[in-house]
Amino acid sequence: MMAPPAAGEALSGGWGGGSACSPHKRILIWTSFWGEQSFAWEQIFFRTETKEQVSRQCPESRCELVYDHRLLDSAAAVVFHPGDMKPYSLPASRPPGQPWIFLSFESPLYKVNLARLGGVFNWTMTYRRDSDVVVPYGLLLPRAAPLHLGRRRDVTHPAFLAHQSAAATPVPEQRLPVHQSPSLPSQVFPGTNLLKYHRHQLKLALFVEHVAVDVFGRCGTKKCGKNLSVRTIRTFNQTECNNEIEKYMFYLAFENSICLDYITEKFYQALTLEVVPVVLGGGPYEDIAPPHSYVDALAFPSPKHLAKYLKRVANDRDAYNG
Repeated sequence: MMAPPAAGEALSGGWGGGSACSPHKRILIWTSFWGEQSFAWEQIFFRTETKEQVSRQCPESRCELVYDHRLLDSAAAVVFHPGDMKPYSLPASRPPGQPWIFLSFESPLYKVNLARLGGVFNWTMTYRRDSDVVVPYGLLLPRAAPLHLGRRRDVTHPAFLAHQSAAATPVPEQRLPVHQSPSLPSQVFPGTNLLKYHRHQLKLALFVEHVAVDVFGRCGTKKCGKNLSVRTIRTFNQTECNNEIEKYMFYLAFENSICLDYITEKFYQALTLEVVPVVLGGGPYEDIAPPHSYVDALAFPSPKHLAKYLKRVANDRDAYNG
């Protein structure tokens, strides 16, 4: 396997195609991304509003994305998304020293036939921390200074308080949203049935504890925005969904498979909206999230114990904000 360039090497002529005098390093995108072309790839490699590169410490900042297959010979690297690869869709030739990059944000349980691609790729570009290029679904960074909250310890989101006042329901009837993203693949993965079982058992346990669950998306009765998929992401009203989610105390952020480092946008979305995520996955939550910022379902012996804990915290604002 070809090793990634060391810091500083990228500015020489040695990183794949091009030369030391090239104004830009071309990154050739060989496939689409779930049927989407430039828009989706720009989101992955750049901040969409400013086109500023996501990694400011990258030793090579003069990169451009190209999609024309005729530019293969001049590309510094070529990126492939296996979910969009068709049989016999690889380039017919390969310039010497040009790295081919495997990009995927799905768990290893996603059904992609990798056997036919053995020995093809040089680098990996995934959410896993041992990838050559690490691209997580989100990133939590410490503040330069502590957030000043004044003398009050109650930092419950104002949207939640407004929702509670309007609903005029007792605290034991707090609702917990289960966000079922329609963008998740529809087929059943190995091990997914077990996750569905845990989710169902937790819902039953919450019902017994008189804690209702609101289910958003195709699997539930509540709707917001528009059915989310990569193909409709430009017309999806995420703000509308965010406004709904902000009204809740907890957000069930269960992954569709329990795999190493696999933490998707559900977790980061909850934290961004100041809703406590209840997680079920194989990711290193304790390494990436502040203490007491989430609830790990796997830390409880049963869904019943988890339901009782959520109910207790929902009734104790100091515990919730602590």
